[in-house]
Amino acid sequence: MEYLSARLGVGKVLDFIKSVKDGNNTLYDELGYPREEDKMVEFIRKYRDSLKAQIDGKEDLDENKRAKYFMGFIDDALKSYDEKKNYHDLLTVFVDVDLQERISKAKESGIKGEELQALKNKLYLYGSLLKDPKSKELYDNIVDSYSKREAIDKLTRMHVENQYGPDALMPITGGGASDVDWSVKLYPKKQLYFDADAKFDDLPQLNQKVKVYAHGLFRYGSMVNRSGSHTMVDELSEIISVERTNSLGEKKRDFLIVGDRILGRVEYLSAQQIYEMQNNGTKMLVGSTAQEEDELVYLRHRLMNIRKAISVHDKDAKMARFTAKIAKPLEKMGIVEVDGKKTEFERQNERKAKEQEIIDKINAIRLKISEARPCFISDPQRIELSKIQGETLARNIFVGPVIERAIAENGRFMGNMDTRSTKYFLDPRRINPHTRSACIYAKNHPGIVDGRGNMTLEQLIAELERKEQIEDSRRKDNSAETR
Repeated sequence: MEYLSARLGVGKVLDFIKSVKDGNNTLYDELGYPREEDKMVEFIRKYRDSLKAQIDGKEDLDENKRAKYFMGFIDDALKSYDEKKNYHDLLTVFVDVDLQERISKAKESGIKGEELQALKNKLYLYGSLLKDPKSKELYDNIVDSYSKREAIDKLTRMHVENQYGPDALMPITGGGASDVDWSVKLYPKKQLYFDADAKFDDLPQLNQKVKVYAHGLFRYGSMVNRSGSHTMVDELSEIISVERTNSLGEKKRDFLIVGDRILGRVEYLSAQQIYEMQNNGTKMLVGSTAQEEDELVYLRHRLMNIRKAISVHDKDAKMARFTAKIAKPLEKMGIVEVDGKKTEFERQNERKAKEQEIIDKINAIRLKISEARPCFISDPQRIELSKIQGETLARNIFVGPVIERAIAENGRFMGNMDTRSTKYFLDPRRINPHTRSACIYAKNHPGIVDGRGNMTLEQLIAELERKEQIEDSRRKDNSAETR
């Protein structure tokens, strides 16, 4: 009998094991073998019995001579198993017999040439794997791992739907990818945003460790208008990476975009503080009371009218100033007489003096020295998360189904954070349509990265992933040297 294990090298068996992508369509499914030992032993007994039934009374037929020959090997192996429980030996004999029988029947059916060789190669591969205990154990572990992962994903989907309703993971429609200008400003080094242990009391299979890193700002603006500026600019999102280690010890990393920055903050500042910050270029809005606001409306109206007058008469003032320079020497020489009325230049100076007077009054109202003023400082800041909020994110949002949905449907955009809600502060149903459209567009259209090269968002993500893999490898090497 031809032994199949001699036909295939160990390297190809290992390559096949590494190629497993999920827990479905295993070689057991294809061959029709059960995986469990007791069920497989029973399967082999039935196989032997079927051969006996085939041979009974028809031993002279050529095909039954082969069946009788094969049945002898299986029968001896079963007797040995009943005495010594040596399952590996039984399986080895049976696999050799069964796969040779499959090849013989394929030849008899007319299969030949490349098709027959392909079948042989596949069966030799399966035989080599099943008959080597270490290879079989490794293959079974990988299949089990994927099967468990599929079960975990299913439980996770149920959990998310329980948290946010049955439509939480439904496809998002609308909000097409209109043209935008977008760019990314990467940080010199990635920044640890937060890490959390996501624990599920009722479903410990879903427990995971989550680390979230910020890699850079994602900025987008609509196409420019006639004045040459963007009609809308958003700088409130970051590119993040989410590293999840599940209960099986498997680590997965995904790159996403999250709206995790607020426009600014409100602080009570003294006049001196306000002046200093404004002089340093800080953008801010200074608050006022209702009475003060009424005065400010009146003063701003006056200021606007004066500025209009200054603008309208500015050319006349310049001409008057030029004429005055010529007229004064001529007047001294007695050649001309200068009208005693005010010149437009003088009237313009008076207007500017009134402008400054009103500005001073406005500042006096807004910037009272004696008290602190509420000021909105326009300085986008990343939202600070509490430990509980980080754990909520890790448990309800940064999970497989939600991340997969964001990548597939939203251009990697997860949504906008809102810490005012304890449960829904990154609800997967609440998606900013403008940011979603920008991310979908950026996925396939180049933007500016660090003010230099053009690349799509997907190309940038691939580059970030490559750098992370290098860092992971370096970290493993350092750890090995330390040990």
